[in-house]
Amino acid sequence: MPRPGPVPLPILPALAAQDDVTFYAKADVPHGKVEQATYTNYAGQEKRMHVYLPPGYDQEKETKYPVLYLNHGGGEDDSHWTRTAPGGGCANFILDNLIAAGKAKPIIIVMSNTGSIPPRGCAVPRP
Repeated sequence: MPRPGPVPLPILPALAAQDDVTFYAKADVPHGKVEQATYTNYAGQEKRMHVYLPPGYDQEKETKYPVLYLNHGGGEDDSHWTRTAPGGGCANFILDNLIAAGKAKPIIIVMSNTGSIPPRGCAVPRP
């Protein structure tokens, strides 16, 4: 039975201070790559997505990686997560730096463009 009250979050030691730009800087560490692809959503729309592949992904053909599906906020799109600061999420550099420091395991990040997608159950207008 869970107990009420604060719970320690295991990710907190990996988080940098608010003014620490080294957290998302393009450091001298092995870098993954970001690729763009398209997919067709359930409404039949062709959409773009960005996919982060960790360092060594191409050489590790048999390795299975966990996948994080990272959605953007309102007014943004899939490219926001990999744009550089200021204004971008720098997700690829953050992961590269955390992996190199041993604070994160290699993962794949899928950043799809969910803008202009009606929620399930809503009528999709005909063209």
